[in-house]
Amino acid sequence: MFPAQAMEKRSLVRYRMKDALFAAIQGENGYSMANVVDLNSNGAGLHLAGKEKNLPEEVIMFDLLSQEKRIVLRSLLARVVYTRAANPHGNDGGDPPKRYGLQFVNLSALEKRMLDLVAKKYGLPE
Repeated sequence: MFPAQAMEKRSLVRYRMKDALFAAIQGENGYSMANVVDLNSNGAGLHLAGKEKNLPEEVIMFDLLSQEKRIVLRSLLARVVYTRAANPHGNDGGDPPKRYGLQFVNLSALEKRMLDLVAKKYGLPE
């Protein structure tokens, strides 16, 4: 007998990034950079290094940037809905990188279309 598979909660295909895409997260002390791991018009997965860069459990604002640091999409609002250590069993002695799941909030129809185009341009469907 095979174990039951976990039920997928996402309603849209999540695009794993094939090309580098970054999130410049706006904060009180400037901004923090995170790697975008996956993306669709409902949310994003981010990878952030270091304890000092923990995301708050609230709505955050960020810009999407290309590898050349060009703005791809500006001022997106998202709620942090998931967080975990990217490698909880790492034994490097430092703070492990963190993986965050974000759910976009208050997006216009245009922003959703733009996110879909960005996801298809920079990512591969799972």
